Amino acid sequence: MRLRPEIREAKPDDMPRLIEISGRAFSTDAHTQLKAAAQSPPVSAEEYMAQGMTEAFQMWLENANVKILVATVLGEGNPRQTIAGYIVFSHRNLDKPYDGTLISELMDDRPNAPKQSVRSSGTVEELAKTTDQSMKDWQGWFLSSDIPCMYIMNHCVDPSYQGRGIGPALLKEVTTRADGAKVPCWVQSSHGAWRIFKDCGFAECGRLQLNLDDWCLGFHGATLKEPWGEYVWGYMERMPT
Repeated sequence: MRLRPEIREAKPDDMPRLIEISGRAFSTDAHTQLKAAAQSPPVSAEEYMAQGMTEAFQMWLENANVKILVATVLGEGNPRQTIAGYIVFSHRNLDKPYDGTLISELMDDRPNAPKQSVRSSGTVEELAKTTDQSMKDWQGWFLSSDIPCMYIMNHCVDPSYQGRGIGPALLKEVTTRADGAKVPCWVQSSHGAWRIFKDCGFAECGRLQLNLDDWCLGFHGATLKEPWGEYVWGYMERMPT
């Protein structure tokens, strides 16, 4: 059954629940599982996410240009509102007019465009450096231009509420603001999330594609034997309507 969530800005005391949601949402994500398994001692994907997201949320709360919205619903069997998901986003150059240029159009004309795919191998530590550098390259590409835009930094829905309209409702809040400002919106999608962005009007303009099995040597020398498989990070943009 689809739900009609209430959307509001996050408050500091929401953070424990948002960190919990991020861990639950990425508990089955292969890339997160691989990085968690490489820790010494190994931790669960939920624990791994909690460690990183605690610092991230604190940083976002202190940044006036970053907005965090939460979707609340009546908890099943609980009359109190429960946070079912959240979205984090920011903006750039909104004081400048947008001429309709697509980021993907610029890539064809500029030799320093980010790589569409990287085929390599190494340790989990080197994998982390590769994915971090890819994100920095794409952020630099999107944000160093004069094109005004909004960009989504994080978007998670608790697995118990997925498939019930929470994710699209949160995305619509952001894309409606982008449409109001008449600017494009972009996002880096995890492997399992690109469909929801596509359904909400985003189109891929680039990707980082890796076989995680080629990067499964742990931080401390132990080979992590799970079949991790192919993983794609999609860089996607949406035009204002």
